[in-house]
Amino acid sequence: MIREKPLPRFRRACACFTAALCAAGAFVLPAMAEQAVPALLEPVGVKSDTAVAYVGEISEITVYDGSVAPYVEELYFPIDGQVSEIYVIVGQTVQAGDPLVALDQEAQEERREDLLDAIEDARTDGAFADALAEIDIQILATDLEQLRRQSPADETAIALKELEIETAQLNLSLEQELRAMELERMNSELETLETQLEEGTLYAPFDGRILFGQPIEKGSGVTAYDPILYLADDSRLSITADYISSTYTDSADEIYAWIGAKQYEITPTPIDMSEYLSLLLSGETLTSHFTFEQSDESIQSGMYAAICLVNNSVPDALLVPTNALFRDAGSRYVYEFVDGQRVRRTVEIGVSTEWLTQITAGLEEGAVVYVAD
Repeated sequence: MIREKPLPRFRRACACFTAALCAAGAFVLPAMAEQAVPALLEPVGVKSDTAVAYVGEISEITVYDGSVAPYVEELYFPIDGQVSEIYVIVGQTVQAGDPLVALDQEAQEERREDLLDAIEDARTDGAFADALAEIDIQILATDLEQLRRQSPADETAIALKELEIETAQLNLSLEQELRAMELERMNSELETLETQLEEGTLYAPFDGRILFGQPIEKGSGVTAYDPILYLADDSRLSITADYISSTYTDSADEIYAWIGAKQYEITPTPIDMSEYLSLLLSGETLTSHFTFEQSDESIQSGMYAAICLVNNSVPDALLVPTNALFRDAGSRYVYEFVDGQRVRRTVEIGVSTEWLTQITAGLEEGAVVYVAD
């Protein structure tokens, strides 16, 4: 979203000051810039101006250097493997879904075929074994029925036959459970293999241009989650900067960037923790990426972007210039102009920046205060 409303006079001054400092890198606006003066009733001999205390918005803003760049996504395999095919070269334009790099998966393919055959055999053999067992149990049941019809009945023979039937039924149940467990194991392995086979080819997730890649060739080994290729989408610009911890971005009240003379809301791109640790351990430079809605065709890759993280925003704060504040023995005070006289007012402060300070107690809106040069 673009904000183009005019800035108040003070905010315009802040914007110029911020732009001047951005060239030096990230900075935090100082918490306080107070005037330390002797314990005098009045600032005798100090040239001063006046300012009116007013209600406005104040925030603590941290600014980081950034630059506009094409949206770039790191592409990697989620599994270890050995490269079998490379379908692209640096600078090549690709379409979403195009294969980029493939791993050698001949062994996985063979194991998959073996598992499919074994699962089919287990199901067929199991069904046949169940049928035979049911027939045997039925024969035993027939024998039992004949024993019961004899007169006099042979109770011992009947009991033995009942036991034989119970044993046969128990054996059948156990065999079925063992067979089911084996089928579950083989299906689980098959599912894992099929996932590996799907992950064994790297596909383009969107239309773009191969920006650069690792020096790999057929037979090269790759490690899971190590970036192989970098795919750029020139139609989607983003902002990159030296790594900014998610601790800062997640806790910020607002995040935006100044590009040229316009302000854009930006969204940090989450970094995968395994990727973060991998880069950290390898000693590579960590970067942060931010997306934004590009609605101005004049924005080009390479332009400077001032990334601003806003914290402690107070929308209706009583504000005075920071250099209107004085300090004496730990207390802070201002000199208010009342009926042509300087009147010392002890005040309490809240959020403070290089230019403005929030007054939380001791002064009223509209008060005219002295401002030291």
